[in-house]
Amino acid sequence: KGAQNLLGIIDDVLDVSKIEAGKMELELSPFNLEQVLEQISNLLGVRAGEKGLEILFDVSPLTPTNLIGDALRLNQILVNLVGNAIKFTERGSIVVGVQPQFKPTDEKAHLQFLVRDTGIGMTVEQIDEVFQAFNQADTSTTRRYGGTGLGLNISKQLVALMGGELRVESEPGEGSQFSFCAAFQRQQVEPKVNVLPDAQQNKRVLVVDDNEISRMILRTHLESFGLQVSTAASGIEALHELRRVSGCKEKHYRMVFMDWQMPEMDGIEASVHIKDDPQLTSNTTIVMVTAFAREEVLRQTDQIGLEAILTKPVNRSHLFDVVSKMMIGERSASVSGQAGDGEQSDRLPPRLRGTRVLLVEDNRINQCVARVLLESMGLQVEIANNGCEAVKACENGEYEVY
Repeated sequence: KGAQNLLGIIDDVLDVSKIEAGKMELELSPFNLEQVLEQISNLLGVRAGEKGLEILFDVSPLTPTNLIGDALRLNQILVNLVGNAIKFTERGSIVVGVQPQFKPTDEKAHLQFLVRDTGIGMTVEQIDEVFQAFNQADTSTTRRYGGTGLGLNISKQLVALMGGELRVESEPGEGSQFSFCAAFQRQQVEPKVNVLPDAQQNKRVLVVDDNEISRMILRTHLESFGLQVSTAASGIEALHELRRVSGCKEKHYRMVFMDWQMPEMDGIEASVHIKDDPQLTSNTTIVMVTAFAREEVLRQTDQIGLEAILTKPVNRSHLFDVVSKMMIGERSASVSGQAGDGEQSDRLPPRLRGTRVLLVEDNRINQCVARVLLESMGLQVEIANNGCEAVKACENGEYEVY
């Protein structure tokens, strides 16, 4: 760990030197914005989870994802801002927001980014100094939280190279919000819009989460798919709502997105109540949503037979894949406006349906996702958790794919 910290300091110093010497140049390469955000989640999600914090992505459905620019430097800026948010936040959540700030006729895509936390916040005096090199809020902060005081200075200058300005709003004890606008070129490809088939349009779904921001984000994405969305702030409230509409077919909820960690009644307990009540569980799919991919949660979801698991921060494309598969049992089309783009490429010929497949994977979440994908294609799936189990399974069974 000490060697990694030293390497990080050296990298920061080199970046400062490049910027001051005018040698820092941004690359222009195609990239996908969702992949950049997913990298941030993979890199910092564990750190956030260890502190009981949730990272949430609030990305407007209108945001273009296929861009041209310097994905590495954008990643560097966001990792620094999210990393700082985690460092200075003890409870609550960190929201990474993206909003388009351009007209369809504009040549470049100007995107507004923000990172908002519920941490310790800063005074006006601290805000005035926060972007200075080798400077932090005060000496006590340096001793408690560590760091070189270079990250925000570098990020501010990288944002300037992208044509924007890094700003901060904060109050002591009220958290902080860093925001900036960056300009990117758009790839010359038709934007794909995730929509459900007409038969699934306006189906009712229920989002259950005690975090208001998380409820709002999921609601926005699900409504953009063409669904009718209601929300509940607790497991108890969700049960009341499901029982209220249980006798009315028109108001039936096709899917329930259940947050795991909630006060009074967590998502597991609420799901058990739903599963044990025939009037509530009839034709209702429960998707567990969790920011904490713990083995115990995965084991419990297996025991009660939940249909799918989503991890926070929820990726919009992943969310659509889960919704489409749960709704119609197969991948829904991603419509791009071109004839033929709606073809479902993952449908198997009849002769291949029922093929026995051995999935070898040690990560339980990956197992759940892969199983849903493969079974939705008509395959019979068995799972081995490691290489030894895979060898034994192959000795005792016949698999056409593994």
